[in-house]
Amino acid sequence: PKSKIEVIPNSIPIPKNFNSNKNNKLLFLGRINPIKNIDILINAYSNLKSEFKNMFSLIIVGEALLDYEKKYLEQLKILIKTKQLKNKVKFLGPVYGTEKFKIISKSYCLILPSKSENFGNVVLEAISQNTPVIASKNTPWKILKDNKAGYWVGPNVNSINKALNNIITIDKVKYSNIQNNAMKLLKTR
Repeated sequence: PKSKIEVIPNSIPIPKNFNSNKNNKLLFLGRINPIKNIDILINAYSNLKSEFKNMFSLIIVGEALLDYEKKYLEQLKILIKTKQLKNKVKFLGPVYGTEKFKIISKSYCLILPSKSENFGNVVLEAISQNTPVIASKNTPWKILKDNKAGYWVGPNVNSINKALNNIITIDKVKYSNIQNNAMKLLKTR
């Protein structure tokens, strides 16, 4: 009762929007850590129709610093080899600053499939670059779904696969609507 609690919003300065043309890259950006559920994302991507995998590649940007993260990275590489995705899934390593925003800006969408997130600044970074987001329900991003500004799905292979299929197959108008709703959300909330 004697404690004073204040809620301080987590915010980032809105970076320069590079307005890049979107390429056919699906993006994961974050630590290479088991909590990020990257294996689930790879399996969801693997389950896409061949035609979609031929059109869209998956790029994973981030680094593994701790021993268990390095072990997880090796497990992911084995998974990619086992699923015969070596030419479709690429690890770019860590990318920072302007280069990070350029990659986000060019990407078709960003996927945050985490088992848990307290916020996920990468979502704001993606929205600031007009890049739609697929976030798991273990992240605090229900606002994307509520505002038709992205996807908020279960952190499992089927849900992420369904969202990937949806974003890949929607027409340009619906894709643009998601981008516009996300940018409106960023500016107002």
